[in-house]
Amino acid sequence: MPLYFILLWCSIYVCGLVIGSSTDGVHVIPLKSYRASSIPASVASKLITEETAEGGEEPSEVDNSIPSLPADTYGSGSSKINSFKDVLWYTTITIGTGEGQQQLTVDVDTGSADLFIPGSMCGASCNGHNTYDPTKSATSEESINSFGLSFADESYVNGTVYRDTVSLGGLVVEKQAFGVATVYSQQMKKDTFAPDGLFGLGFASLSHIGMTPLLDNLYNQRKIKARIFGIRLDRSGADGEQGELTLGGYNEQHVQGKIVYAPVTDAKFWQIELDYVSVGKRLLASRQKFVVDTGSTLINANEVFVKNLYSSIPGARRLANSKYWTVPKAKIPVLVLTIGGTQFTIDPSNFCTGPDNDSADGTDRCYGGIVADVEPNAPWIVGGIFLKNVYSIFDMDQKRIGFSQLKNIQPTDQ
Repeated sequence: MPLYFILLWCSIYVCGLVIGSSTDGVHVIPLKSYRASSIPASVASKLITEETAEGGEEPSEVDNSIPSLPADTYGSGSSKINSFKDVLWYTTITIGTGEGQQQLTVDVDTGSADLFIPGSMCGASCNGHNTYDPTKSATSEESINSFGLSFADESYVNGTVYRDTVSLGGLVVEKQAFGVATVYSQQMKKDTFAPDGLFGLGFASLSHIGMTPLLDNLYNQRKIKARIFGIRLDRSGADGEQGELTLGGYNEQHVQGKIVYAPVTDAKFWQIELDYVSVGKRLLASRQKFVVDTGSTLINANEVFVKNLYSSIPGARRLANSKYWTVPKAKIPVLVLTIGGTQFTIDPSNFCTGPDNDSADGTDRCYGGIVADVEPNAPWIVGGIFLKNVYSIFDMDQKRIGFSQLKNIQPTDQ
Protein backbone atom coordinates (compact mmCIF):
# COMPACT_ATOMS: atom_id res chain seq x y z
CA MET A 1 0.00 0.00 0.00
CA PRO A 2 1.15 3.54 -0.45
CA LEU A 3 3.01 4.67 2.63
CA TYR A 4 1.05 7.81 3.08
CA PHE A 5 -2.33 6.18 3.16
CA ILE A 6 -4.33 3.62 5.05
CA LEU A 7 -5.91 1.20 2.61
CA LEU A 8 -9.41 0.13 3.40
CA TRP A 9 -9.19 -3.58 2.76
CA CYS A 10 -12.93 -3.89 2.34
CA SER A 11 -12.94 -1.38 -0.53
CA ILE A 12 -10.60 -1.48 -2.42
CA TYR A 13 18.68 -15.91 -6.65
CA VAL A 14 21.21 -21.42 -7.05
CA CYS A 15 24.74 -20.11 -5.92
CA GLY A 16 27.16 -19.35 -8.79
CA LEU A 17 24.55 -17.94 -11.15
CA VAL A 18 25.36 -14.71 -12.94
CA ILE A 19 22.81 -11.93 -12.89
CA GLY A 20 21.60 -10.95 -16.30
CA SER A 21 21.84 -14.35 -17.96
CA SER A 22 18.65 -14.97 -19.89
CA THR A 23 18.54 -18.56 -18.60
CA ASP A 24 19.07 -18.22 -14.88
CA GLY A 25 15.69 -16.66 -14.23
CA VAL A 26 16.87 -14.37 -11.43
CA HIS A 27 17.01 -10.62 -11.92
CA VAL A 28 18.05 -7.70 -9.74
CA ILE A 29 16.04 -4.49 -9.68
CA PRO A 30 17.72 -1.79 -7.58
CA LEU A 31 15.48 0.37 -5.40
CA LYS A 32 15.74 4.00 -4.36
CA SER A 33 14.83 5.90 -1.22
CA TYR A 34 14.29 9.41 0.08
CA ARG A 35 14.54 10.47 3.73
CA ALA A 36 12.04 12.57 5.60
CA SER A 37 13.12 15.59 7.62
CA SER A 38 10.33 14.89 10.08
CA ILE A 39 7.34 12.64 10.31
CA PRO A 40 4.55 13.69 7.94
CA ALA A 41 1.23 14.14 9.64
CA SER A 42 -0.45 11.82 7.15
CA VAL A 43 2.05 8.93 7.35
CA ALA A 44 0.19 5.79 8.31
CA SER A 45 -0.12 2.13 7.50
CA LYS A 46 -3.19 0.21 6.55
CA LEU A 47 -5.43 -1.31 9.15
CA ILE A 48 -6.44 -4.93 8.82
CA THR A 49 -9.79 -5.77 10.30
CA GLU A 50 -10.52 -9.10 8.60
CA GLU A 51 -10.32 -12.35 10.53
CA THR A 52 -6.96 -14.12 10.16
CA ALA A 53 -6.47 -17.69 9.04
CA GLU A 54 -4.87 -20.13 11.45
CA GLY A 55 -2.46 -22.97 10.71
CA GLY A 56 0.81 -23.29 8.84
CA GLU A 57 4.01 -25.17 9.54
CA GLU A 58 6.73 -24.39 12.03
CA PRO A 59 9.44 -21.96 10.89
CA SER A 60 12.38 -23.58 9.11
CA GLU A 61 15.96 -22.68 8.25
CA VAL A 62 17.68 -22.21 4.89
CA ASP A 63 16.29 -24.03 1.85
CA ASN A 64 18.96 -24.59 -0.80
CA SER A 65 16.37 -25.23 -3.50
CA ILE A 66 15.62 -21.53 -3.80
CA PRO A 67 17.64 -19.77 -6.53
CA SER A 68 20.24 -17.39 -5.14
CA LEU A 69 22.82 -15.07 -6.62
CA PRO A 70 26.47 -14.44 -5.69
CA ALA A 71 27.72 -11.05 -4.70
CA ASP A 72 28.95 -8.13 -6.77
CA THR A 73 27.41 -8.88 -10.16
CA TYR A 74 24.85 -6.84 -12.01
CA GLY A 75 23.63 -7.31 -15.53
CA SER A 76 20.52 -6.98 -17.62
CA GLY A 77 17.67 -6.05 -15.35
CA SER A 78 19.53 -3.81 -12.95
CA SER A 79 18.39 -0.47 -11.56
CA LYS A 80 18.33 0.89 -8.03
CA ILE A 81 15.48 0.95 -5.52
CA ASN A 82 15.05 4.53 -4.43
CA SER A 83 13.36 5.70 -1.29
CA PHE A 84 11.04 8.61 -0.65
CA LYS A 85 11.93 10.18 2.69
CA ASP A 86 12.93 6.75 4.04
CA VAL A 87 9.23 6.00 4.22
CA LEU A 88 8.68 4.33 0.88
CA TRP A 89 10.88 2.59 -1.66
CA TYR A 90 10.42 2.84 -5.39
CA THR A 91 11.85 1.72 -8.73
CA THR A 92 11.37 2.51 -12.42
CA ILE A 93 9.24 0.65 -14.93
CA THR A 94 8.73 1.19 -18.66
CA ILE A 95 5.33 0.83 -20.28
CA GLY A 96 4.76 0.55 -24.03
CA THR A 97 6.86 -0.47 -27.00
CA GLY A 98 9.07 1.23 -29.60
CA GLU A 99 8.80 4.99 -29.65
CA GLY A 100 5.82 4.69 -27.33
CA GLN A 101 7.89 3.56 -24.35
CA GLN A 102 7.21 5.64 -21.24
CA GLN A 103 9.10 5.53 -17.92
CA LEU A 104 7.38 5.91 -14.57
CA THR A 105 8.37 5.32 -10.97
CA VAL A 106 6.37 2.96 -8.75
CA ASP A 107 6.22 2.32 -5.01
CA VAL A 108 7.29 -1.31 -4.36
CA ASP A 109 4.54 -2.66 -2.15
CA THR A 110 4.08 -6.15 -0.69
CA GLY A 111 0.85 -4.98 0.93
CA SER A 112 -1.09 -4.86 -2.34
CA ALA A 113 -1.28 -6.82 -5.60
CA ASP A 114 -2.11 -4.24 -8.25
CA LEU A 115 -0.12 -2.02 -10.56
CA PHE A 116 -1.46 1.45 -11.17
CA ILE A 117 -0.01 4.63 -12.63
CA PRO A 118 -1.38 8.10 -13.50
CA GLY A 119 -2.68 8.60 -17.01
CA SER A 120 -2.24 11.54 -19.36
CA MET A 121 -5.96 12.19 -19.01
CA CYS A 122 -5.61 12.71 -15.26
CA GLY A 123 -5.28 16.47 -15.49
CA ALA A 124 -4.36 18.81 -12.65
CA SER A 125 -4.78 16.18 -9.93
CA CYS A 126 -1.66 14.38 -11.26
CA ASN A 127 0.50 17.47 -11.75
CA GLY A 128 4.20 16.76 -11.10
CA HIS A 129 3.87 13.05 -11.78
CA ASN A 130 5.02 11.35 -14.97
CA THR A 131 1.95 10.04 -16.74
CA TYR A 132 1.17 7.23 -19.17
CA ASP A 133 -0.32 8.21 -22.54
CA PRO A 134 -1.90 5.12 -24.11
CA THR A 135 -2.17 6.80 -27.51
CA LYS A 136 1.62 6.80 -27.81
CA SER A 137 1.96 3.01 -27.52
CA ALA A 138 0.95 0.76 -30.40
CA THR A 139 0.53 -2.16 -27.98
CA SER A 140 -1.82 -0.37 -25.58
CA GLU A 141 -5.29 -1.87 -25.17
CA GLU A 142 -8.09 -0.23 -23.22
CA SER A 143 -10.46 -2.55 -21.40
CA ILE A 144 -14.08 -1.99 -20.47
CA ASN A 145 -13.19 -2.23 -16.78
CA SER A 146 -12.87 0.71 -14.44
CA PHE A 147 -11.16 0.62 -11.06
CA GLY A 148 -11.23 2.56 -7.84
CA LEU A 149 -9.04 2.41 -4.76
CA SER A 150 -10.11 4.18 -1.57
CA PHE A 151 -8.00 5.01 1.45
CA ALA A 152 -8.90 5.73 5.05
CA ASP A 153 -7.58 9.28 4.99
CA GLU A 154 -10.20 9.93 2.30
CA SER A 155 -7.65 9.82 -0.51
CA TYR A 156 -8.49 7.81 -3.58
CA VAL A 157 -7.51 6.76 -7.11
CA ASN A 158 -9.97 6.18 -9.94
CA GLY A 159 -9.45 5.22 -13.55
CA THR A 160 -9.58 2.58 -16.29
CA VAL A 161 -7.82 -0.76 -16.70
CA TYR A 162 -5.44 -1.02 -19.70
CA ARG A 163 -3.11 -3.72 -21.04
CA ASP A 164 0.32 -3.03 -22.48
CA THR A 165 3.91 -4.26 -22.48
CA VAL A 166 5.59 -3.58 -19.13
CA SER A 167 9.38 -3.71 -18.67
CA LEU A 168 11.04 -3.93 -15.27
CA GLY A 169 14.83 -4.06 -15.05
CA GLY A 170 15.16 -5.83 -18.40
CA LEU A 171 12.26 -8.23 -17.82
CA VAL A 172 9.43 -7.76 -20.31
CA VAL A 173 5.81 -8.78 -19.73
CA GLU A 174 3.33 -8.60 -22.59
CA LYS A 175 -0.31 -7.66 -22.19
CA GLN A 176 0.04 -6.79 -18.52
CA ALA A 177 -3.11 -5.34 -16.99
CA PHE A 178 -2.75 -2.22 -14.86
CA GLY A 179 -4.80 0.70 -13.69
CA VAL A 180 -4.47 4.03 -15.45
CA ALA A 181 -5.71 6.76 -13.15
CA THR A 182 -7.88 9.57 -14.39
CA VAL A 183 -8.13 11.01 -10.88
CA TYR A 184 -5.59 11.31 -8.06
CA SER A 185 -6.90 12.85 -4.88
CA GLN A 186 -5.21 15.79 -3.19
CA GLN A 187 -3.31 13.53 -0.80
CA MET A 188 -1.44 11.88 -3.70
CA LYS A 189 0.20 15.06 -4.93
CA LYS A 190 3.87 14.81 -5.88
CA ASP A 191 5.11 16.54 -2.73
CA THR A 192 3.50 13.92 -0.48
CA PHE A 193 3.62 10.82 -2.73
CA ALA A 194 6.86 10.99 -4.75
CA PRO A 195 6.52 7.90 -7.01
CA ASP A 196 4.19 8.10 -9.95
CA GLY A 197 2.28 4.94 -9.11
CA LEU A 198 2.32 1.67 -7.22
CA PHE A 199 3.65 -1.86 -7.97
CA GLY A 200 1.98 -4.50 -5.82
CA LEU A 201 3.78 -7.76 -4.95
CA GLY A 202 1.00 -9.36 -2.94
CA PHE A 203 -1.02 -12.48 -3.66
CA ALA A 204 -3.46 -12.40 -6.59
CA SER A 205 -6.39 -12.80 -4.20
CA LEU A 206 -5.60 -9.31 -2.89
CA SER A 207 -6.05 -7.66 -6.31
CA HIS A 208 -8.82 -5.09 -6.49
CA ILE A 209 -8.41 -4.61 -10.22
CA GLY A 210 -9.14 -8.31 -10.62
CA MET A 211 -6.35 -9.02 -13.12
CA THR A 212 -3.25 -11.26 -12.98
CA PRO A 213 -0.49 -9.43 -11.04
CA LEU A 214 2.84 -8.60 -12.66
CA LEU A 215 4.85 -11.16 -10.65
CA ASP A 216 2.51 -13.96 -11.70
CA ASN A 217 2.74 -12.93 -15.34
CA LEU A 218 6.54 -12.87 -15.14
CA TYR A 219 6.33 -16.51 -14.06
CA ASN A 220 3.56 -17.47 -16.50
CA GLN A 221 5.54 -15.99 -19.40
CA ARG A 222 8.69 -17.84 -18.21
CA LYS A 223 10.68 -14.73 -17.47
CA ILE A 224 11.45 -15.98 -13.94
CA LYS A 225 11.71 -19.59 -12.72
CA ALA A 226 9.89 -19.14 -9.44
CA ARG A 227 7.49 -16.70 -7.85
CA ILE A 228 10.09 -15.62 -5.32
CA PHE A 229 11.59 -12.22 -4.67
CA GLY A 230 14.15 -10.80 -2.26
CA ILE A 231 14.14 -7.29 -0.86
CA ARG A 232 16.73 -5.11 0.78
CA LEU A 233 15.65 -1.67 1.88
CA ASP A 234 18.42 0.88 2.15
CA ARG A 235 18.67 3.61 4.72
CA SER A 236 19.05 6.98 3.03
CA GLY A 237 22.35 8.60 3.83
CA ALA A 238 24.01 5.34 4.93
CA ASP A 239 27.36 4.94 3.17
CA GLY A 240 27.62 2.11 0.66
CA GLU A 241 24.02 1.01 0.97
CA GLN A 242 21.62 0.43 -1.88
CA GLY A 243 18.09 -0.82 -1.86
CA GLU A 244 17.31 -3.75 -4.13
CA LEU A 245 14.51 -5.94 -5.44
CA THR A 246 15.50 -9.39 -6.81
CA LEU A 247 12.92 -11.23 -8.89
CA GLY A 248 12.88 -15.03 -9.33
CA GLY A 249 15.03 -15.72 -6.26
CA TYR A 250 17.20 -13.81 -3.81
CA ASN A 251 20.63 -12.14 -3.76
CA GLU A 252 23.14 -14.01 -1.59
CA GLN A 253 25.38 -10.96 -1.18
CA HIS A 254 22.94 -9.50 1.33
CA VAL A 255 22.59 -12.65 3.47
CA GLN A 256 24.51 -12.96 6.74
CA GLY A 257 24.28 -16.39 8.37
CA LYS A 258 21.22 -18.59 8.16
CA ILE A 259 17.86 -17.82 6.59
CA VAL A 260 14.88 -18.54 8.79
CA TYR A 261 11.53 -19.15 7.14
CA ALA A 262 8.11 -18.63 8.65
CA PRO A 263 4.92 -19.92 6.99
CA VAL A 264 2.28 -17.52 5.75
CA THR A 265 -0.74 -17.80 8.02
CA ASP A 266 -3.15 -15.99 5.71
CA ALA A 267 -2.94 -16.82 1.99
CA LYS A 268 -4.24 -13.37 1.10
CA PHE A 269 -1.56 -11.34 2.85
CA TRP A 270 2.17 -11.70 3.50
CA GLN A 271 1.24 -12.53 7.08
CA ILE A 272 3.36 -14.62 9.47
CA GLU A 273 3.76 -15.05 13.23
CA LEU A 274 6.62 -13.93 15.43
CA ASP A 275 7.65 -15.68 18.63
CA TYR A 276 8.48 -12.74 20.89
CA VAL A 277 9.15 -9.03 21.01
CA SER A 278 11.51 -7.90 23.76
CA VAL A 279 13.68 -5.08 25.04
CA GLY A 280 16.58 -6.38 27.10
CA LYS A 281 15.06 -8.95 29.47
CA ARG A 282 11.58 -7.46 29.24
CA LEU A 283 9.06 -9.44 27.18
CA LEU A 284 6.57 -7.14 25.45
CA ALA A 285 4.62 -9.50 23.17
CA SER A 286 4.44 -13.15 22.09
CA ARG A 287 2.80 -15.27 19.37
CA GLN A 288 1.87 -12.16 17.43
CA LYS A 289 0.72 -12.30 13.83
CA PHE A 290 1.91 -9.52 11.54
CA VAL A 291 1.77 -8.51 7.89
CA VAL A 292 5.13 -7.75 6.24
CA ASP A 293 4.54 -4.61 4.22
CA THR A 294 7.25 -2.80 2.23
CA GLY A 295 4.64 -0.19 1.40
CA SER A 296 4.51 0.88 5.04
CA THR A 297 6.97 2.96 6.98
CA LEU A 298 6.03 2.17 10.54
CA ILE A 299 5.26 -0.74 12.77
CA ASN A 300 1.58 -0.47 13.52
CA ALA A 301 0.76 -2.45 16.65
CA ASN A 302 -1.92 -2.46 19.33
CA GLU A 303 -2.29 0.09 22.11
CA VAL A 304 -1.19 -2.14 24.99
CA PHE A 305 2.08 -3.13 23.32
CA VAL A 306 2.89 0.41 22.26
CA LYS A 307 2.30 1.84 25.74
CA ASN A 308 4.46 -0.88 27.30
CA LEU A 309 7.22 -0.24 24.78
CA TYR A 310 7.43 3.50 25.29
CA SER A 311 7.12 3.16 29.05
CA SER A 312 10.43 1.27 28.89
CA ILE A 313 12.13 4.27 27.21
CA PRO A 314 13.10 7.03 29.67
CA GLY A 315 11.80 10.40 28.54
CA ALA A 316 9.35 9.06 25.95
CA ARG A 317 6.36 11.33 25.44
CA ARG A 318 3.13 10.90 23.53
CA LEU A 319 1.95 13.84 21.47
CA ALA A 320 -1.35 15.27 22.56
CA ASN A 321 -4.33 13.87 20.66
CA SER A 322 -2.02 11.76 18.51
CA LYS A 323 -0.84 8.18 18.07
CA TYR A 324 2.78 9.39 17.72
CA TRP A 325 5.48 9.38 20.41
CA THR A 326 8.78 11.23 20.64
CA VAL A 327 11.85 9.78 22.36
CA PRO A 328 15.32 11.00 23.31
CA LYS A 329 17.72 9.58 20.72
CA ALA A 330 20.26 8.69 23.42
CA LYS A 331 17.69 6.51 25.19
CA ILE A 332 16.44 4.38 22.27
CA PRO A 333 16.85 0.70 23.17
CA VAL A 334 17.53 -2.28 20.90
CA LEU A 335 14.17 -3.84 20.10
CA VAL A 336 14.33 -7.59 19.39
CA LEU A 337 11.85 -9.54 17.24
CA THR A 338 12.28 -13.32 17.58
CA ILE A 339 11.09 -15.25 14.51
CA GLY A 340 11.56 -18.99 14.18
CA GLY A 341 13.75 -18.99 17.26
CA THR A 342 16.13 -16.43 15.77
CA GLN A 343 16.55 -12.91 17.08
CA PHE A 344 16.38 -9.99 14.66
CA THR A 345 17.08 -6.55 16.05
CA ILE A 346 15.85 -3.09 15.18
CA ASP A 347 18.95 -0.95 15.53
CA PRO A 348 18.32 2.33 17.38
CA SER A 349 19.45 4.23 14.26
CA ASN A 350 16.44 2.78 12.43
CA PHE A 351 13.87 3.25 15.18
CA CYS A 352 12.78 6.79 14.35
CA THR A 353 11.13 8.28 11.30
CA GLY A 354 12.51 11.79 11.70
CA PRO A 355 13.71 14.42 14.18
CA ASP A 356 11.46 16.29 16.57
CA ASN A 357 12.39 19.85 15.67
CA ASP A 358 9.98 21.27 18.23
CA SER A 359 11.53 19.76 21.35
CA ALA A 360 10.97 22.36 24.08
CA ASP A 361 13.66 21.09 26.45
CA GLY A 362 16.44 21.14 23.87
CA THR A 363 16.83 17.36 24.01
CA ASP A 364 17.83 15.65 20.76
CA ARG A 365 14.54 13.85 20.18
CA CYS A 366 12.88 12.02 17.31
CA TYR A 367 9.54 10.51 16.34
CA GLY A 368 9.26 6.82 17.24
CA GLY A 369 8.45 4.51 14.34
CA ILE A 370 6.05 2.31 16.28
CA VAL A 371 2.48 3.48 16.76
CA ALA A 372 -0.82 2.09 18.04
CA ASP A 373 -2.95 1.83 14.93
CA VAL A 374 -4.54 -1.64 14.90
CA GLU A 375 -7.25 -3.29 16.96
CA PRO A 376 -6.28 -5.45 19.98
CA ASN A 377 -6.59 -8.85 18.26
CA ALA A 378 -5.68 -7.81 14.73
CA PRO A 379 -2.35 -8.53 13.00
CA TRP A 380 0.30 -5.86 13.26
CA ILE A 381 1.58 -4.14 10.11
CA VAL A 382 5.39 -4.30 10.00
CA GLY A 383 7.14 -1.99 7.54
CA GLY A 384 10.45 -0.26 6.95
CA ILE A 385 11.29 0.32 10.61
CA PHE A 386 11.99 -3.43 10.87
CA LEU A 387 12.70 -4.35 7.23
CA LYS A 388 15.69 -1.98 6.95
CA ASN A 389 17.47 -4.24 9.45
CA VAL A 390 17.04 -7.57 7.62
CA TYR A 391 17.10 -9.21 4.20
CA SER A 392 13.67 -10.52 3.32
CA ILE A 393 12.75 -13.36 0.94
CA PHE A 394 9.13 -13.71 -0.16
CA ASP A 395 8.29 -17.19 -1.48
CA MET A 396 4.86 -17.13 -3.06
CA ASP A 397 5.07 -20.74 -4.32
CA GLN A 398 5.67 -22.21 -0.85
CA LYS A 399 3.76 -19.46 0.95
CA ARG A 400 6.48 -18.41 3.35
CA ILE A 401 8.79 -15.51 4.18
CA GLY A 402 12.49 -15.86 4.97
CA PHE A 403 14.63 -13.46 6.97
CA SER A 404 18.38 -13.27 7.45
CA GLN A 405 20.69 -10.92 9.25
CA LEU A 406 21.64 -8.18 6.83
CA LYS A 407 25.25 -8.31 5.72
CA ASN A 408 27.22 -5.07 6.20
CA ILE A 409 24.87 -3.91 8.94
CA GLN A 410 26.38 -4.11 12.41
CA PRO A 411 23.69 -4.29 15.12
CA THR A 412 24.16 -2.32 18.29
CA ASP A 413 25.15 -4.51 21.24
CA GLN A 414 22.37 -5.12 23.71
